Amino acid sequence: MSKECAQLNLLKMLELGSFLTGLAVLSSKASSLLEIPVTLITPLNGPLLGVFIAAYFFPKCNMKGIWSGFIFSFVLSDEPL
Repeated sequence: MSKECAQLNLLKMLELGSFLTGLAVLSSKASSLLEIPVTLITPLNGPLLGVFIAAYFFPKCNMKGIWSGFIFSFVLSDEPL
């Protein structure tokens, strides 16, 4: 049990370190700190709006259709990530 917890802890530390290193590299290339969240969130606005509208007007939509529509919309969006 202790060895499994240690391995899980190591994996979480590796994930967090990779995320923070990537964020540091991204922030060094950005002109302002506000540019980072805008750049990351902008490509998701269209697909999220599509999910909201589909759920509102078509309540019988299943998760498979919603996820496939979200991914398809994200892939075809004009905004680069």
